[in-house]
Amino acid sequence: MNKLLDKVYPYTLFPLFAFPLLKENISMIFLGVFALFTIRHKFINKTKVEINYNWLVFTIPFFIVVVASTLRGELVKNLGEINHALLFLVLPLLFFLSANELFTKEKIIQYFKFLIYCCAVLIFIYIILFLVNHQFYELFATKYNSSLFRDFVYSKTNFFTIHPAYLTSVTLFGTAFCIEQLKAKFSYLYLFLIVLFFSFTFLLLTKLNIVLITILILYSIFTYNKIKVFYKITLALLITLSAFTLIYFTPGMMLRIFEVINSLNTEPIGAAYDSTNIRKAIYTCDFYLIRENYWFGVGFSELKLELLNCFKENYQSVFYKDHLYLTHNYFIYILLGSGIFGLISILYFFYKSYTFLLNLKSLTIGVFMLNTLLMCMIEDYLYRQNGVLFFLLVLLSLFKFNSKNKANLFDK
Repeated sequence: MNKLLDKVYPYTLFPLFAFPLLKENISMIFLGVFALFTIRHKFINKTKVEINYNWLVFTIPFFIVVVASTLRGELVKNLGEINHALLFLVLPLLFFLSANELFTKEKIIQYFKFLIYCCAVLIFIYIILFLVNHQFYELFATKYNSSLFRDFVYSKTNFFTIHPAYLTSVTLFGTAFCIEQLKAKFSYLYLFLIVLFFSFTFLLLTKLNIVLITILILYSIFTYNKIKVFYKITLALLITLSAFTLIYFTPGMMLRIFEVINSLNTEPIGAAYDSTNIRKAIYTCDFYLIRENYWFGVGFSELKLELLNCFKENYQSVFYKDHLYLTHNYFIYILLGSGIFGLISILYFFYKSYTFLLNLKSLTIGVFMLNTLLMCMIEDYLYRQNGVLFFLLVLLSLFKFNSKNKANLFDK
């Protein structure tokens, strides 16, 4: 029995990398399985736990919420917010205790490939489910300032619940990974995945990641030494033409571009609002609250209500009637939840994490770092489970490998 469980243990990490395909509660069940196997492995093998304080850095976001809540006397009141940050305690602890043989170079590459394949499978499932429920021509139809397909992915699939912005962040990572693999050895599979992820990013209308994936592909072409200059220019022109063609013909894309242009300087009034002026209203209220509360914040449990009160005082609209908005900026979320010292702590967390990641000198990790930083500036990225899972699974896997091997995973 023990031998069987030992053989199963290395595979318990794979389901965590399948998070794009899974509901959040199912991902947590697999995390529990991985935890049980890790504890069992540690107990059976009686391996000595050597304290490594470098791992404590990865728990900082959790302790920001706990310490701030304790100092404000709102520990019980903030249990929901603490739960959102709990992965920043659980995952570093489990990865620290887990067996080193789970994090060899070969296995981490397998984890990354598995994550990418899961995204590809999810894309095909989305398309199939959409076509089961809609006519083919509706794949190119629009609804308000979006497309029917994006709306379907965003809110009509009950089992697959990952937000389009988070999914395209993973596919952006996958695109960079496929590009690096292609540079090492040509493969039609990786070329197909790049085309698939590039096209799907446009279909989901995620503006930031459309820009990033286009820049990534163009950058990769110009920095690939084995291609002659003429072919580099030709490929770059084809990619640029493809991008503009997709922008023009993708359902809802031009509508969203015109929305940004037309709504950036308008305020939501009554039922006349869209994602652009709502986001502007959120950031306006964010800075109203920062001016009055930058030393100690308003408290994590009060943040949504403080924003709601700001909306009521400044906007005659209904956009906030049925939804409690957060800051749409993870750094502002920490600042308003815990004050200036919490912000300094989270910046230190990013500084230490990014200092380590920069040493890897990998296109894949560089794209991962840039995307995470930008997503944290426009979304509550590390407040959401999928954002935390994605960030920590990549970061901690690489750190676990590096802490024992003292080598760069991406060295050829």
